[in-house]
Amino acid sequence: MTPIQEAFLSTFVALPDQPHFYLTGGTALAEFYLGHRLSLDLDFFTAEEALILPFSHSVEAIAASHGFEVSVTRRFATFVEFLLRMGAETLRVDLALDSPFRFEPPVRSEYGVWVNSFQDLKVDKVLAYYGRAEPRDAVDLHFILREEPLDPLLALTAQKDPGFDLYWFAVAL
Repeated sequence: MTPIQEAFLSTFVALPDQPHFYLTGGTALAEFYLGHRLSLDLDFFTAEEALILPFSHSVEAIAASHGFEVSVTRRFATFVEFLLRMGAETLRVDLALDSPFRFEPPVRSEYGVWVNSFQDLKVDKVLAYYGRAEPRDAVDLHFILREEPLDPLLALTAQKDPGFDLYWFAVAL
């Protein structure tokens, strides 16, 4: 975790609705499970669409009151993106709607925030690579596959997302 990420997390945990959100994505994967790279953003997901917009206003207010310079880059019903600055550091924070389908419940971290389970993160990373094929997703997938064979992971991915197609996944590779 970078200093600005830690500072934000200590602020974030004070919000009453924060237990409805869990940290996911590259930072969660790297910080809590694989330790394989540095990720410079924080992605918080929820299955509760009605919470996203009001919670985004709470995040904006508490971050500003704790010394962050806050810019809202995008604000929609199912996705909000912030750019936070503190001193020379910058942090992107996303709040987003996720599928309610979970293999395992999120786990509470030492920072007090909920973190997506390793099983769900692995499946979500396959879906991220399938959907956008970014280099960071390829790096994450490489490290995941050092710990787990691909075939069972693909079967779980198809369970989570019925639109997942092996042919198009192979094309993405």
